[in-house]
Amino acid sequence: MKKEKFSVILQRDNLVFSAAHFLTYDKNKREAIHGHNFKLSVQIGSDKLQNSMVIDFLILENIVISVINQLKDKLLIAQNDQNLHIELNKKQIIIRCKDEYNDEYISVPASDCVLLPISNTSTELIANYIGKEVRKKLPIPNLTMKICLEEAVGCIGIYELEEDE
Repeated sequence: MKKEKFSVILQRDNLVFSAAHFLTYDKNKREAIHGHNFKLSVQIGSDKLQNSMVIDFLILENIVISVINQLKDKLLIAQNDQNLHIELNKKQIIIRCKDEYNDEYISVPASDCVLLPISNTSTELIANYIGKEVRKKLPIPNLTMKICLEEAVGCIGIYELEEDE
């Protein structure tokens, strides 16, 4: 039996955001904090159309922008990174690598950071976070989604979701 599927791709110049991050590799190895001008595209698919569309482009665009605006101009921190010890207070976030011999730490104003529920701030996992946040706001059952997040020209992390009926 043939099964038809429809999809839309949203890929616009306004789906960009600047943010800083760092990756951890081992308990005592961390990249330097650095930034990217991330560029996002999203593909949504479904086997059913509503009003002859998978979703209205403007609705999808507003949803995506509302998610990436939360990340714009922030330091992205992986809240579930097992290599980090994160201390929070009202005004500061203090980050230490879990290395008993390392006195190095990062102290950043809390208002300049976003704690993400991911295990590292790789482009793939940032795309995963964005995809899950976008999914929460989409009024489409049983969809497929592909989030492509470009951190530099030609360097793209991808998150894909395929829901079953």
